[in-house]
Amino acid sequence: MNYLLLFAVTAIWGLGFIATKWTLVEFSAIWSNTLRFVFAAAIALPVVISFRSYKMGLKKTMMVIGASLFLFLGMTLQTMGLVYTTAAKSGFITCLYSLIIPVILMFVLKRRYSIYFWGLLFQSLIGIALLCDLDLTSLNYGDLLTFLCAFAFAAHFLVVDRIGKHFPSAMELNSLQCIGVALFALPSALFLESFPGWGSLTEVSSLLKISPLLGFLCVSFFSSFVAFGVLAHTQKFLPAHTVGLICLLESPLAALFGYIFLDEKLNPMNIVGGVLVLFSVLCIPLTEGDSWARLRARLKLNRKKVLNWPL
Repeated sequence: MNYLLLFAVTAIWGLGFIATKWTLVEFSAIWSNTLRFVFAAAIALPVVISFRSYKMGLKKTMMVIGASLFLFLGMTLQTMGLVYTTAAKSGFITCLYSLIIPVILMFVLKRRYSIYFWGLLFQSLIGIALLCDLDLTSLNYGDLLTFLCAFAFAAHFLVVDRIGKHFPSAMELNSLQCIGVALFALPSALFLESFPGWGSLTEVSSLLKISPLLGFLCVSFFSSFVAFGVLAHTQKFLPAHTVGLICLLESPLAALFGYIFLDEKLNPMNIVGGVLVLFSVLCIPLTEGDSWARLRARLKLNRKKVLNWPL
């Protein structure tokens, strides 16, 4: 069930790229990210009030600040990196968070992972590279910012993984996180750029057509409030390295939805890359516990049955 929930999260994020493009018609990338979480914070506020989260102690407050800060840094560094680098390189380098998570856990907590997991992970990254038409012949300042963004996203996964047990409700945790990101993002956006004005956001009629307002409502409610809440819930039951790998499915789904709804082009190598990522994600359950050993035993048993079949 948790795997299906994560698949739903990646689908929401994939569709979120389309809604984000609607917001970029009138707003810069920085203000798009900022207003996304400002609206998400407004949606989350009633949840925080209902849980009386404003009464939580200093320890929980610091936990929420940590999760919010890393999510804010990840999104901000990714946006700043896009000013200097290509979307293809940004997409690939950002996905390195899935590699950084198990590496950190190996060195800090002495975790060990099967060769099957590493194989699926590197296969996924190869798929992402093909999907992005990756060209790493020249690296620049933007690539460095994006690499730091990958570290921030990895840290966010790990922080949520650690603090989730202190919040019985994942929705409460994510609601506090949305408010925290908004509190970090709004002053930063005002410092970096002047406020662009509300534009068509005040026109309620724009909800009935493709518009920045409709885009913000989609990414604020579905991509931020719902998806990150479901993600926090699944992290209570699945290890961080598994969640990180499954979330790579966001890239091929975003490409697929772009092809369907935005008439974006996909070449044969892009399709091969998407299939590689999908295959890797579908095989993830086999890396858990003794799944591979049980699969080999079953195949061996079936082979014996075939060899002993009376002719």
